[in-house]
Amino acid sequence: MRIIPIEIEERKIIKTGVGKSEIDLYIKGKGGYSVFVDIKNTKSRYGKRQLERWLKIVRYVRSKTERALFMVYSENGYTKDTEKELLENKIYLVN
Repeated sequence: MRIIPIEIEERKIIKTGVGKSEIDLYIKGKGGYSVFVDIKNTKSRYGKRQLERWLKIVRYVRSKTERALFMVYSENGYTKDTEKELLENKIYLVN
């Protein structure tokens, strides 16, 4: 699949049910597709707390549209269980 960006935003705030969440990188593409990217640029690895936050966002967005892709970039990798769960939820890992 090829997504042609028509809008790119950093730190976009979106509604996720009763609350709001921040998306590090949001790309709106032609054809109604969107890409949501969570970025962790710290010394620690992407772990359970980050996973739970991201899955909440993923589940909410997926309940509203099928035309959304999700990615996670972690500078220092992922904990073993977290990486497995991201992949099981069809979230792409960017290295």
